[in-house]
Amino acid sequence: MPDAPPNGRAPLAVSQDLDPQDWTIGALSLTTERHTEPTNYGDPTQPHDSAYSRAVLHIEIARKHSLRILLTLLLGTFMSAIVAFFAVLLPIQQSPPRYTLLSSALFVCIANRLLVDARLPAGSSLGLVDQMQLVTISGLLLLTGASLALTNLAEKRWTPARATQWSQRVGFAWIAAVIVIELALVLSHRAAA
Repeated sequence: MPDAPPNGRAPLAVSQDLDPQDWTIGALSLTTERHTEPTNYGDPTQPHDSAYSRAVLHIEIARKHSLRILLTLLLGTFMSAIVAFFAVLLPIQQSPPRYTLLSSALFVCIANRLLVDARLPAGSSLGLVDQMQLVTISGLLLLTGASLALTNLAEKRWTPARATQWSQRVGFAWIAAVIVIELALVLSHRAAA
């Protein structure tokens, strides 16, 4: 069991010499618990698993300047969304530059995803950065599909002016939805932390 120091002092304290760059150290706790190993370690007289006392040290850490780091990591993702937004503002008759920009935006977003994966440790669940990138990649795919549908409508049923007007409406709705979803992700992540 951890000792309880006299005079109400905390049982654990962080050394004054410890000042990790870009991190803050929060609460410390030391607890004990019973831990069972699924083995008898080769002792034939012990028919059950082995149970021992275990000390658990919990150190709460938080990254300093987390919003700046998030924005830096996702700069390519944000820029690809802006380029895609401007692409759908082009007149519908300018299909080659429109699809060049849309495919380039998707490529940049995926490249940024690979860059971020190389910088962050692997995890077993989708973190905030993963979620924001997946929202943007999915959105880019939807925007490209909508642009293709509007181009086909302009060639068969609608006038180019009407298709361009609808393309611009879709673009504004798309960028607004991406911004709202990503802000909601950031706020929900901050509330959970």
